[in-house]
Amino acid sequence: AGALGITVHEAERFQRAWFSAHPGIKEWHSRIEMQLATDRCVTNAFGNMRYYFDRVESLLPQALAWVPQSTVALVIDRGLVNLDELVPGVEVLMPVHDSVVFQFKKELLTSILPQVKDALEIVVPYDDPLIIPVGAEISSLSWGDVEAVDWEGRKVA
Repeated sequence: AGALGITVHEAERFQRAWFSAHPGIKEWHSRIEMQLATDRCVTNAFGNMRYYFDRVESLLPQALAWVPQSTVALVIDRGLVNLDELVPGVEVLMPVHDSVVFQFKKELLTSILPQVKDALEIVVPYDDPLIIPVGAEISSLSWGDVEAVDWEGRKVA
């Protein structure tokens, strides 16, 4: 309420409406809370588990954050491995939060970008499998000069 400059009553009303429109979120919260109460751990889509040793009552926000954050980290890690193993000519420089910085020779642009896209599209093994969309930005000057491109190397608005 304070961050939005609205009353607590308005914030509560908004939350009720939002969770009513998205009941799966509350169900997910309940599942995570049950996992914490019974096993003191949570599991992400890839089967990795994190155990918690603090008081269960205070763990829900951490556990809710860990599941998607660890899943995205694993997607990026698998994409990095794919780039290294499957796309010759790409030199991975570093992962940065939710992205990957790499370089390649300019003359490879149109041939290498589709391979990069394929390497980075990792299937997250949910019941309804998910592929997190990937995009590309390039520059031949510096990071501060990157521009979005499609997977054929054409600039996009």
